[in-house]
Amino acid sequence: MGHYDDLEKKNIDELLNLAEYQSCKKRQEQLLQAMAEPVYYTDNVNHPKHYTEHPSGVECIQITEHMNFCLGNAIKYLFRHEHKNGIEDLKKAVWYINREIDRLSKEKDDETMG
Repeated sequence: MGHYDDLEKKNIDELLNLAEYQSCKKRQEQLLQAMAEPVYYTDNVNHPKHYTEHPSGVECIQITEHMNFCLGNAIKYLFRHEHKNGIEDLKKAVWYINREIDRLSKEKDDETMG
């Protein structure tokens, strides 16, 4: 191997080292940028996304925990329908509202007869 070949190999090695350094530097910058961005975790047990994405910022349970079972479920399905099951959730909300109407109607009938 001649002197020229040694210089060429040295230059190639330096270029490879520089390329590796720049690549590492770029990866480091990307990691730092990613670390600076907020990370949002979804807690599917305690705070499911479809109950926390309402534009009001209110979580569904903050409202429904003050209602009876049927009304709370109706509100739950109305609250989440855009983020989960669409029309199916709207139909479930109607089902729970009708069940509550039936319960109240029966209760009223019992009072007038009793």
